[in-house]
Amino acid sequence: MARPLEFDKDKVLDKALDVFWNKGYEASSLQDLLKAMRISKSSFYQSFSSKEELFKSCLSRYREQVVKDIMKGLSEAPSAYAFLEHLFFDIAEDYRKVADKGCLMINTAGEFAQRHPGIAQLVKDSLSQTQTLFQHAIELAQKQGDISGDKDPQAMAEFLLSNYVGIKTLAKAGVDKLALKAMIDTIFKTLKTP
Repeated sequence: MARPLEFDKDKVLDKALDVFWNKGYEASSLQDLLKAMRISKSSFYQSFSSKEELFKSCLSRYREQVVKDIMKGLSEAPSAYAFLEHLFFDIAEDYRKVADKGCLMINTAGEFAQRHPGIAQLVKDSLSQTQTLFQHAIELAQKQGDISGDKDPQAMAEFLLSNYVGIKTLAKAGVDKLALKAMIDTIFKTLKTP
């Protein structure tokens, strides 16, 4: 009979997520993970079965947190348009943090490409969920009169998602704050154009 687990699984997942986020999947050894998680090898296999399954759990946890943060930001913003602007300009303001770690989903897409169908699907689902949230924000901004009602919300959400990924990637590549802000200004001028 397996011994009951004696640790907080969410906290342990957060520690593992940090290792993967900082080092990537391939460069994160089992020893790195065990040290950060502060659990034994037997507890690791009992709880997560493999490094790959742990990584998938970390990706899911990361996605849940991002979605929660986006929904909270949208609900607290003075308008949907202001929320979208803040979301993008925050990347430029915090570009050093983005440059250090980037976005775990985008990092994972770059590391794996399509080599691993299960992980690729998790990344695809996460991007799709972000696009859906962008579309919701655009539809709200249209109702609030900040974006023309003639614009196709789905096309605008796809446009925003591709730019969001691009801006985060450029920030990670070391593009400076002023250049990022100029690009984001152009994105939002396009969004506002009737």
